[in-house]
Amino acid sequence: ANQALLNDSYLTQAAGKIGLNAQKFNDCLSSGKYASKVQDNQDEGAAAGITGTPGTYVNNFLIKGAKPYEEFKAVIDKFLAE
Repeated sequence: ANQALLNDSYLTQAAGKIGLNAQKFNDCLSSGKYASKVQDNQDEGAAAGITGTPGTYVNNFLIKGAKPYEEFKAVIDKFLAE
């Protein structure tokens, strides 16, 4: 809902609000310590056809987006019946 807010300042503020050590979080974020790991994960997801979150594979079948239990159950039941 607030994609435009996802900048370093907002993330640091949010980290403090949920009880994280805001200074340590900010230091980690600004250092880029995990930037390549995050990018690698994003690239891997994109290569697998996942373009957003959540993206879930059930037996090589991609379910895109937040779906209700019934939809997951139907997919799982289909594969169990095969």
